[in-house]
Amino acid sequence: MKFADFKETLKNRKYHPVYFLAGEENCLIDDGIELLIAAFVTPESRDFNFDVLYGSDTPASRVIEIATSFPMLTDHRTVIVRDLQKMSNADLTALAAYTARPNRTTHLILATAEKDLRKKALDKIKANSCFVECASLYDNQVPAWIQQEVKKHGCTISDAAAQEMANEVGNNLLYLRSEIEKLRLFLGERKAITEEDVAEVTGVRREFTIYTLQNAVGEKDITAALRILDRLMQQKMNAGGIVYGLSRHFGNMYVAHGFGRSREDQSRLASRTRISPFFIPQLLRAANTYSLAEIAHALEVLRFCDYSLKTQPLSDMLALRLAVIAIVRQVPIRYLPFGRIS
Repeated sequence: MKFADFKETLKNRKYHPVYFLAGEENCLIDDGIELLIAAFVTPESRDFNFDVLYGSDTPASRVIEIATSFPMLTDHRTVIVRDLQKMSNADLTALAAYTARPNRTTHLILATAEKDLRKKALDKIKANSCFVECASLYDNQVPAWIQQEVKKHGCTISDAAAQEMANEVGNNLLYLRSEIEKLRLFLGERKAITEEDVAEVTGVRREFTIYTLQNAVGEKDITAALRILDRLMQQKMNAGGIVYGLSRHFGNMYVAHGFGRSREDQSRLASRTRISPFFIPQLLRAANTYSLAEIAHALEVLRFCDYSLKTQPLSDMLALRLAVIAIVRQVPIRYLPFGRIS
């Protein structure tokens, strides 16, 4: 189940004997474990009925021995096993057998940062447990997460400021929490976080980001696009990341051509592209600027640029500048010094 659904089940006191938290987002795994500890572990039970183990140094036989023992002076015991991915296949198989018939007086909480669960034993554990997906958030989910996190600290953040932070920090929740903590210190007695606060604390220069590059190219503003591109390269931004960002933008522009301009259409477009509704009007303006043929040309230029970056002795800066010029000015690919894709 999704993490939000998992939190709802705990609010409704729908508990399970085995929980399996897995995914690449360690912060969600930690949050999930803390929520389960809060639900199951009391101060009285912590000393005798609460164990935290690690797959790197605990065999399955020890986990099962503790999980099958009866609790002392309370109804349940809680056992947490972190780093499940570090257990051997034999240990995982043994744990999978336990999860098929778990001890009902134990809450066993298994956690792994491994998102690939195709191992047979992990797949069985997933099937036998309350599985909680702890995947990275989609880009359009990050601003809402930021606002919820800020609210926990008794502060508020505007929609625009939350989106600004999401754009600049990304979807890594650990980094986002660090930035939020810095913002709290920066605010002092104030409680409302603004765009200016985010720009000041995160060191953001809003005119030089992948998003402003997307906007400049989307508006066919060649002067601004090349200026932003030059600054991004000075900041050591990965050339492949720039190609990916532009390719994604043009892919979303292609999708936007199939939608109307009503509020309902914009909501559907946001869901389809996984873009924040805050940026949908910008996307629609860019889609109006380029025809479908021009978008197809842009995607083809970026495909050849990506290939050239990986295979040709062409500088990253030159390849990207030529790609941006070719997209905005509709220069045919045959006139560019990009390698041919076989």
